[in-house]
Amino acid sequence: MYMTLTNILTFFKVGFNLRNNKRLLTVGFLLMVISIIGTKTAHGSISEADSLALVALYNSTNGDEWIDNTGWLEAPVESWFGIDRTDDVEDGMIVITRIDLRENNLTGELPADFGNMIYLERLNLSGNFITGEIPTEMGDMTYLERLDLGDNQLNGSIPPSLGNLEFLERLDLSETLITGEIPIEMYNLERLERLDLNNLEITGTISPQITGLTNLERLDLSSTALEGDIPPELSQLQWLERLDLGSNDFTNGIIPVEIMNIQYLEQLYLNNTNRTGEIPDGLGNLQFIVNIDLGENNFEGQIPDLSNLQHLESLRLSNNSLNGEIPVWIGDFESLESLGLNGNQLNGSIPEELGSLLELNTLSLNDNDLSGGIPSDLGNLILLDSLNLANNQLSGDLSAELSGMGSGDDDSETTTMEVFIVSGNTGLTGDIPMEFTNWDPDVMRVFWFDGTGLTEPQEDAFQDWLDAILEPGPDDDETTYRSVKRADDEPTSSDQDLVNNLPNEIQLHQNYPNPFNPVTTIRYELSSNVHVNLSVYNVLGQKVSELVNEQKGSGYYEINFNASRLSSGTYVYRLEAGDRVLTHSMLLIK
Repeated sequence: MYMTLTNILTFFKVGFNLRNNKRLLTVGFLLMVISIIGTKTAHGSISEADSLALVALYNSTNGDEWIDNTGWLEAPVESWFGIDRTDDVEDGMIVITRIDLRENNLTGELPADFGNMIYLERLNLSGNFITGEIPTEMGDMTYLERLDLGDNQLNGSIPPSLGNLEFLERLDLSETLITGEIPIEMYNLERLERLDLNNLEITGTISPQITGLTNLERLDLSSTALEGDIPPELSQLQWLERLDLGSNDFTNGIIPVEIMNIQYLEQLYLNNTNRTGEIPDGLGNLQFIVNIDLGENNFEGQIPDLSNLQHLESLRLSNNSLNGEIPVWIGDFESLESLGLNGNQLNGSIPEELGSLLELNTLSLNDNDLSGGIPSDLGNLILLDSLNLANNQLSGDLSAELSGMGSGDDDSETTTMEVFIVSGNTGLTGDIPMEFTNWDPDVMRVFWFDGTGLTEPQEDAFQDWLDAILEPGPDDDETTYRSVKRADDEPTSSDQDLVNNLPNEIQLHQNYPNPFNPVTTIRYELSSNVHVNLSVYNVLGQKVSELVNEQKGSGYYEINFNASRLSSGTYVYRLEAGDRVLTHSMLLIK
């Protein structure tokens, strides 16, 4: 006869009371009782190994502090929150096959008992505050297919034993404090389809033995401490769809031309990786490519022929040393949403063909040697929200037709234009068209024409519109950046940085000062319009303050956090922006 955990605790009239936190029976004895009697479900009994592992998980990660611990240690196991699936293996014995406790305020460390759950197929504990090292015993989870431990406070190195998980298809350890080298045993995971090790302090090199990951579809090793060469052997990963090696201090060198043979590649991120030479012509052969980011490198020469890349949605070649003219064939990219060619040595005129990019949201051509006028055809870009043409040699007047930029489509509730920058183009002259006032000043945040010969219409309506841009909009808070720079304004150094370096990615910076008492400043950057949540948690994972929770546009933000009501100690602040989650810790000393 089997008993539920509730009956066990009632029978002994002692136990681990979750409501008043009184421990009258040792956890060790409780586990012994479970191992002898079993844990009942509606269809049979949970295996002894799984019972022990689940209770160990609850206790070691402070289950009474979870956001949702419905049913745990009380109801039948199959009704416990996060137990997504159980299977009957034999003779009425039930095993756990899926656990999903993501973003549930788990703290503490992972128990070694997890290694005994040999039938577990999926384990997702991402987005919590779990500390300590990954138990070596997790390499014994024979049938594990997915392991998601990202966005925690895990430390130590990656256990080589994870290379024993022969059925593993997905591994995510990103956004943790893990260090050390990638164990060579990891390259034995032939079934692995997705490997996310981004935003770690892992060191060493990418081994050529990575070719052992024959079924890999996604490889994200961005923002780590990896060095050495980018191995040409990556080209043998023929099923690869996403390759992200961005923001690593690799040895100076060219992009291995072999990478251009990965025929199903959809996303290529090699930004800030010390690449030199010319961009390989073979890049134009990646017929399924959607996103390309080669920014912040040392590329020279002209932009290669990419005219065959008809699925392209984002092309970013910013902050290199590219020269020549902007190719007119870019105007044929019907799906292009973002184009970043800023910070190069491009010359010639802005092609009027860019006005055919009807899906374009962001156009950054600043800090080049472009000349001629601003084509009126850009007025066709009805979904544009950011235009930066600063610091070129542009001349002539501004066509009233440019007011069509960001006018919105049938689904738009208002205009979409947020940023308009033409600073530093001394040859631009004439009145700014009154039609520009059609852009909603609540949406428009940055309007800069300093360092130009442009003049302001004398109508009161134009002056009122400029003033309205500086007024907080209905969706603003104290972090929203708003600025107007007139023709005779002298840009400050911080203003110039904003002109040259509008955000191209989501970032969360370390607070300053740190340690602090009681006020500190938190800065973050957004590359697009996304919903943002910025909250502060204590070491138990309890939310102590919510600083931001709203939709925000691209730009630079900062907010002050006042901890006068809190006690000294370590706190974690967490930024959720779209599908990105970033965290930092800070120390309050009173």
